Amino acid sequence: MRVLDSSLAEGEVIERFRPTTGAAVGWSGLGMIVLVVAYCLLEVHTVVGLRVVLGCLLGAVVLWVTQFRPRVTAYDRGLLMIGSILDTLVPYGAVDDVRLGQTLVVRSGGRRFTCVGIGQSRGADMRRRFRATGHGNTLDLHRNYVFAGEQPGVDQDEPGMSYHEFVMVKINELLVAHPRAAQDARPSVERAYALPEIAALVVTGAAFVASLFL
Repeated sequence: MRVLDSSLAEGEVIERFRPTTGAAVGWSGLGMIVLVVAYCLLEVHTVVGLRVVLGCLLGAVVLWVTQFRPRVTAYDRGLLMIGSILDTLVPYGAVDDVRLGQTLVVRSGGRRFTCVGIGQSRGADMRRRFRATGHGNTLDLHRNYVFAGEQPGVDQDEPGMSYHEFVMVKINELLVAHPRAAQDARPSVERAYALPEIAALVVTGAAFVASLFL
């Protein structure tokens, strides 16, 4: 399933990072919703059936915004972090550091931007933290000591490399290629609300609540 591009999506796509979280919950949830809706449409022709169907529609929208929509895409001008209802474009020249634990975190100018679409399981994150030496997580990218020169290319099919490591190495390459701008010349971080998703939540939520008064 490909997410619709954010309103901030402009320029050349360098890499579309596939989500690493949410798929199991999302697809199993959608499967259950389809079964319940089909049963109600065929067998439950009552107000209760209508309420259940509307509740399922609301649930489907919630699954979309929480499990399927969040992801990260690298454009030629910055990292686009697509969230549930709020998208963030962080220009490469404004990135201070990137960390990948249970979520992907990008820091810029004292601000912290998070994408839940890419992350490790709690167990994997704890194991990495336990093995880490000197840092809170082995998958950290700090400009101060990582981006000192050109990095070799990376192939996500390289033996022994996890997808999380591929994501971080690829982001590292992009940041090396786009040096951090001076504080007074940094490009600004752009943010935009996902209006279609917000509208869908409002409409389906209002319809479900209204059905409770029938």
